[in-house]
Amino acid sequence: MNSTTKLKYKFQNTLLPWLDVITIIAWGILLLKYWVTGKLYLLIHPDYFWLVIVAGFVLLSIGSLKALSLVYTQQTLDRIPKNVGKGLIAYLLWLVITVGGLLLQIAGFKKGFSLMSRLLNFQDELISEKTYPSYSQNQHITVFPLGWSSTLLLITAILGFLITPRVFNSQTALERGVTDTLLMTRSQPQEFRSAKKPEERSLIDWVRTLNTYPEPDAYAGQKVKVKGFVVHPKELPDNYLLLSRFVLTCCAADAYPIGLPVKLNTSRSAYQPDKWLEIEGMMIAETFGDKRQLTIQANSLTPIPEPKNPYDY
Repeated sequence: MNSTTKLKYKFQNTLLPWLDVITIIAWGILLLKYWVTGKLYLLIHPDYFWLVIVAGFVLLSIGSLKALSLVYTQQTLDRIPKNVGKGLIAYLLWLVITVGGLLLQIAGFKKGFSLMSRLLNFQDELISEKTYPSYSQNQHITVFPLGWSSTLLLITAILGFLITPRVFNSQTALERGVTDTLLMTRSQPQEFRSAKKPEERSLIDWVRTLNTYPEPDAYAGQKVKVKGFVVHPKELPDNYLLLSRFVLTCCAADAYPIGLPVKLNTSRSAYQPDKWLEIEGMMIAETFGDKRQLTIQANSLTPIPEPKNPYDY
């Protein structure tokens, strides 16, 4: 066996199994890190947190058990030849070849070297099979090089450690289109009846109520106190802004923005996009284009920090 073949065996039987272990453990740690640091709120709906947490602990357990198995297997191979019969034949061949080769070199028989080379290769194959049990025999058939999928998953996990998930901003809201309509949530009211007082409703409660009974003038004069981030849509006059939040149904990939217009007494330039505000005021109905729309007449706008969980459901 030449040095290239030995390196290939070494890679397949030593490095690849440990690459799998590192990848599995890395993903387990990454999932649990998102949970502990609260970043899981930015990625999926809280109803699915338990799946991520269980998956994190399961991956850590599988990775640890696989690591212990590899350590135990390697120690066993170091102590006991896996195939005693092949090992004995290999060492007998080594003895015959060594003595025979020495005699042939002394005698100068050139043809003998060819025979000796073939016997040496045969001996190498026997020893290699004993020392390095084939890793590839335990793998499924794939068109990609061995270790490709594990390497790709490990790179993805490393990127997950390096890149911190960020909450969607006002630019994303504008690109996806802020509406006062709920596309789909896990809570779908079937009738117009709310146990909450108007001033206790969140932004999504107002949008949900408006979806159930879409008559903006019916809410005129009701008190309002809601939180959200600022969006500056071009189609609204300068003394209006949108107060918006993203709604999650499953994960961040399907998040969509909802919001209501806010009428100000000054220019909206005093409130920069993406800033979080708590707004108190009164509901009014305004006409934008040909559409009557529920609008907040702001009496006070208080800057607040971005909440730990910026999404609604």
